[in-house]
Amino acid sequence: MKPQWIFCLIIVLLAACESVEPAPTATPTRALTGPTVEASPIVRGELPTQQPTLQFIGQNDPTAAAMPSGGNLPPLPVGTPVQGEVRQAIQITVADGRTLPGDLYSLGDQRVPGLLMLAPDSDAWLDLPLRLQAAGFTVLTIDLAAVASPDDVSGLLQSLSDFGSVDPGRMGVIGGEGGADVALAGCATELLCDAVALVSPTQHDPLLIAMQRFNPRALFAAAGQDDAASYAAAQALVDYGQGESALETGTGAARGALLVQQNPAIGDALIDWLEVQFAA
Repeated sequence: MKPQWIFCLIIVLLAACESVEPAPTATPTRALTGPTVEASPIVRGELPTQQPTLQFIGQNDPTAAAMPSGGNLPPLPVGTPVQGEVRQAIQITVADGRTLPGDLYSLGDQRVPGLLMLAPDSDAWLDLPLRLQAAGFTVLTIDLAAVASPDDVSGLLQSLSDFGSVDPGRMGVIGGEGGADVALAGCATELLCDAVALVSPTQHDPLLIAMQRFNPRALFAAAGQDDAASYAAAQALVDYGQGESALETGTGAARGALLVQQNPAIGDALIDWLEVQFAA
């Protein structure tokens, strides 16, 4: 055989070897070796057609759920608000989670100055909150026993400022007896407080220290002429004040809301003074 034919035969054999493919491997078939579980039946529940009843608005109010951590809620009504009713029982949750009960005097949704009133017994103010409301204020009264410290004053003012009928740029605090001391101490560190009215303040030196931080905001003070301690404290605070200030003297030795009861002129002077301070 000629060499060229041998070479050609080798080329053909090599090409045939490369084109041969291996036989495919069979894929194993999986089979279940145990019983299967039938699919659960599909249950389509009926959607509720009635709105849920809010048993406790402080936990179910969507506004509360949307508040940031450390935020403040406006006063929440207790019970069903009555259309046209001026006085409404409310509750306010302060920073540490305590719930403080009180009464809110408001009528309409126009933003007006807001006032916080503190006294050992808020009912002892008698008709003064109603008179303040009639003069164009939204008023929140709280019993002093519910207030743990002056820090609560800040939380109460912040909550009140979020109420729809309060102008957060015009707010003040009225305190009677121990409530007067707490009012000034709280307002000293809370800039929402534009003015404070102290009826029968009981401390002297601690209030002068608080007055350093409260200045130069407006101050109203009142005391009975036979109550030497309260009168001395009220006089010293007015003398130390750097802003608008006024001092009213009543007869007798009664204190706080009782002093206002026995001396109606003090209540009249307080309302007139507040109207001037918060005139729009």
